[in-house]
Amino acid sequence: MSTAVNRVLAIVLLLGLALPASATAQDSLEAKRREIDTKQREARENRARAKELRGRETQAVGQLRQTDRALRGSRARLQNLSRRRKNLGQQLEMTRGDLQLSIQSLGGARERLRRRLRSIYKMGPARELEVMLSQQSFAQLMAEALAATAVSPPTVPLVANVTAAPIGDPTTIRRLLVEQVTAMVRWRETVLAMKAADIDTLVELGAGKVLSGLCKRIDADVQGISVGTPAEVEALLRTF
Repeated sequence: MSTAVNRVLAIVLLLGLALPASATAQDSLEAKRREIDTKQREARENRARAKELRGRETQAVGQLRQTDRALRGSRARLQNLSRRRKNLGQQLEMTRGDLQLSIQSLGGARERLRRRLRSIYKMGPARELEVMLSQQSFAQLMAEALAATAVSPPTVPLVANVTAAPIGDPTTIRRLLVEQVTAMVRWRETVLAMKAADIDTLVELGAGKVLSGLCKRIDADVQGISVGTPAEVEALLRTF
């Protein structure tokens, strides 16, 4: 009887010890499962955020590339505008030089005609009569004066400043001298034409240094020399 009771007590004691251990293991397993679920949920959320960030990054890279293309286009347009501005400035400077030459040529023609008129109209106010004359009248008077002037064919090529081309016929020389009274002087083209003919030094005879100064602006390789006094003429001749 006591043996049986002891066995029953031993079994009850073992069951009592096993039950708490089993419950503790079950709780630990549930905690691990919850921890794993939490980690998996966090991993899914992190992957979702990473995917969203990659999308934003791709969009930002696309916008950056588009901005770079627009910036390159703007820089190219700015460079083109700068080149056009520079070219327009050079053309304006050349046109200003041509106009100055035209004014100088007309002023010289006016002075020559003024002296001619004084010799013709000795008995009247030549200056007032000269002012009343038009350019066409000036040209006509010059044509009449040149018609009475002997013109020989030049021994060296003569480049007309209204055509920028070499001429040698006396009749053509007279005609172009008359045309320069009303036509625009093409000094830039004239200088370039002489440079194309292997001429590298131009001598400006007479008062002033306008033409020699313009030579440097038109082409730096062409040297312009101004000779306006007898001493300067003698000095120039000694260089040849």
